Amino acid sequence: MAWDQLSLNRPHWAYLIIGGFTSLFMLVSLFVKEKLYIGEATVATLCGIIFGPHGAKLFDPNSWGNVDQITLECSRIVLVVQCFAVGVELPKQYMTRHWKSVVILLIPVMAYGWLVCSLFIWWMIPQLTWLESLCVAACVTATDPVLASSVVGKGKFAKRIPKHLRDLLSAESGCNDGMAFPFIYLSLYLIAYRPDAEKVFSKWFVVTVLYECVFGAILGIAIGYGGRHAIKFAEKKSLIDRESFLSFYFVLALFCAGVGSGLGADDLLVGFCAGVAFSNDGWFAQRTEESHVSNVIDLLLNLAYFVYFGSIIPWNSYNKPEWGITPWRLIVIAIFVIFFRRIPIMVCLKPFIPDIKTWRESLFAGHFGPIGVGAIFVAILARAELETGTTTPLAKLPEPGTENYLLIELIWPIVTFLVVTSIVVHGSSIAVFTLGKHVNTMRLTMAWKPDTLYVLQEGRCI
Repeated sequence: MAWDQLSLNRPHWAYLIIGGFTSLFMLVSLFVKEKLYIGEATVATLCGIIFGPHGAKLFDPNSWGNVDQITLECSRIVLVVQCFAVGVELPKQYMTRHWKSVVILLIPVMAYGWLVCSLFIWWMIPQLTWLESLCVAACVTATDPVLASSVVGKGKFAKRIPKHLRDLLSAESGCNDGMAFPFIYLSLYLIAYRPDAEKVFSKWFVVTVLYECVFGAILGIAIGYGGRHAIKFAEKKSLIDRESFLSFYFVLALFCAGVGSGLGADDLLVGFCAGVAFSNDGWFAQRTEESHVSNVIDLLLNLAYFVYFGSIIPWNSYNKPEWGITPWRLIVIAIFVIFFRRIPIMVCLKPFIPDIKTWRESLFAGHFGPIGVGAIFVAILARAELETGTTTPLAKLPEPGTENYLLIELIWPIVTFLVVTSIVVHGSSIAVFTLGKHVNTMRLTMAWKPDTLYVLQEGRCI
């Protein structure tokens, strides 16, 4: 029978949905991005929701096995590639010349956001202790390079932002995902080893700060420096073709992910530092300026990832009164996080940040701190550490009554709800700022004559 040939299984549906959606989106991408002002992450997430287990039930990663492990590794690849790309695309010797502004955004701004978010979560989810709220808040402390690329990347809207501000936000989004590790591990060590302050500090400072972050940064610089000279040598000796030259940065980013995770270092920081060192002299960026290969790779990864994320959003977990989590509580947390996580501290520190010139720029930099793939990655990592004490998540959640059971259950719905909120809010920021600018520049003149009222709008009589 002819119908016997129709044997669509789960991988086939995944290929069909992701490939079909990506093809259709690319056909209308210019219209969606520059006429409707909607980012690709928003559209891809909506596609995942529609075809996922809460919609058409055609695309369900939860049935693939250990979905936490799959999510962790997918997030790792997307983040490391994006962090590496941010480092490559920064201007020549940017981190050397603008380190003060970046350090202020990485330490006091992130620390403030971490503490403030923990207070909001502790206030609204009474079943969690403050230490447990610190753990959840650490997941949403960093800004996301994937969502940030829609505004600080190379799109049409990005050209309306001053270049110095665009470069600063891009550098921050690239390196502060890696800098979230000290916050999350300090929270985890406080939960695991309290009240032994000496053990908490020694493990946090030696393992997390010195080994994972400092060593990870040095390792990334070494990889990037070696890769830069290797590709220069290969081109000088005519050993590399154009296709390999353009894709070299992508495979080097994958190498950073493998080396960083294999050595137990901060692989996100490894990727960013490698990207900075790889293109610090501006040579590679200049040679690939017209190719846009990084934009193509990022677009493909981001579209596929957010379709996947849309299908694993835990809608059922957003209303669990027995855990103290209800939709209205999550909405209140999201509102406070959007308004108070970054804006107040950015305004207060504006006089000390050289690359923020005006109060308007400080407000924009405070508002635009999207929560995305980095938060998902750190949430899964934290849950794995709580479950097993390692970075390998369990295939199933632990049984009720086990240690840290409530935190393990709550960390995922709280973080994913904030990610969905950020996709909606920051994804629509382009439209809001563009329409606001259009209203501000609209010329409106009224002319009065007896029995007649003429309104001239942009030179037209209506």
